[in-house]
Amino acid sequence: MGESSIMVGVAKLAITPPFGCEMSGFIARRGGAAGVHDPLWAKALVISDGREKVALVVADLIGIDSEIVSEVRALTSRLTDIPAGHVILGATHTHSGPAVLRHAYLGKADPAYLACLIKNLAGSVFLASQALEPVRVLVGQGECGGVGKNRRKPGGPTDPEVLVLRFEGKTGIKALLVNYACHPVVLGPDNLLISADYPFYLASLLEQVYPGAQIMFVN
Repeated sequence: MGESSIMVGVAKLAITPPFGCEMSGFIARRGGAAGVHDPLWAKALVISDGREKVALVVADLIGIDSEIVSEVRALTSRLTDIPAGHVILGATHTHSGPAVLRHAYLGKADPAYLACLIKNLAGSVFLASQALEPVRVLVGQGECGGVGKNRRKPGGPTDPEVLVLRFEGKTGIKALLVNYACHPVVLGPDNLLISADYPFYLASLLEQVYPGAQIMFVN
């Protein structure tokens, strides 16, 4: 691979909440988290063209509100040379994670957990920014039908498209950014175990196929 002007760094930090935390995703759910089915992660990707840097952070959460975004951007800009406006945050939208949205009536967020979450979201960007290396960027497109369904209109249209960005470094694939339109609701309201839901298994399988690659799922 020839020398590239595009540099990418990746990193991840655990954001699994404590036992007993209030969960978010189903009004019908009763009770706090009774354990952990699989760990939750904040995964960061920093990309640079040699002049500017942009960070993308994807977290195994139901969502990320504007207050968290503002706090993470401010902390990231203090920890790194990445401007606050160049930090993009997203969530996998798992319905089996902790309550984090303070004004959405989706469970009561734990202030102590939120403080740790904000540090780890920003910290993942810091670590990724320290691991930049030249990459080649490729894009792929495919289809995966029969997984999701149209909840509002049974039998109605769905989006089967799978989009992938592949970042190849000198020693192999550094990261895969995978987009697929389907809510992580395999585990329903009776589930009281913290889980990233199906994106966890998507990432686990791809990590077996591409050892060393960071798999980032965006909904």
